[in-house]
Amino acid sequence: MEAVVLTILFFVLAGVGVGVFWFSKDQQGKRRLQSSESTPIADAPEGALVKVTGRLALADVPELEAPLTSRRCVGYVIEVKERTRSGANSNWVTLVTKEDAVAFVVEDATGKALVRASGAHLVLVRDGHLRSGSMSDHSERAHAFLMAHGTPSENALWTKKALRYEEGVLEPGEEVSVLGVARWESIPEAMRHADQDASSRWLTFGATSEHPLTISDDP
Repeated sequence: MEAVVLTILFFVLAGVGVGVFWFSKDQQGKRRLQSSESTPIADAPEGALVKVTGRLALADVPELEAPLTSRRCVGYVIEVKERTRSGANSNWVTLVTKEDAVAFVVEDATGKALVRASGAHLVLVRDGHLRSGSMSDHSERAHAFLMAHGTPSENALWTKKALRYEEGVLEPGEEVSVLGVARWESIPEAMRHADQDASSRWLTFGATSEHPLTISDDP
């Protein structure tokens, strides 16, 4: 009987774990992107929900600095988790999540689009990693990031917490996909080429109340 109960408990916990993963924000964002075919920038219809894929380039705005690795970028996501224990079980609990993004340009073979990325959902490859206690050039920045968000890196007994840091960034030159509502707008004078005039337009994306803007560098 005990074995049956343990088996049922195992499958219940496994099901909960799968459910949490399936309905996580990142997985929902990936499914939105995977369910849409990429449209050439030049062919994007006005006002439609469109996915475009191309190379990321800088717009005429200051770049950001990633909190953990100090990489120059146009967007980042950083997540800090703490390992907690309950009896023989251990779990990773999220302490801090932060993401930020500024406008950038995405370019494919047919044209360019301006992406106003503030408020977008970023689904990024987490390629910056750090664990508490590890020797790393990023450890001081990690500690400063935690303290800035009101979370000490030590517990009440003055011992270091078991922490895991993960960071992803949007960098110039990498391939990105953008899913959002397409709008055709006049190109600002500062961004026009010599052969473009005031009537020239380009595609723009931004978050709306009805449709989130989803951006990913995940292949």
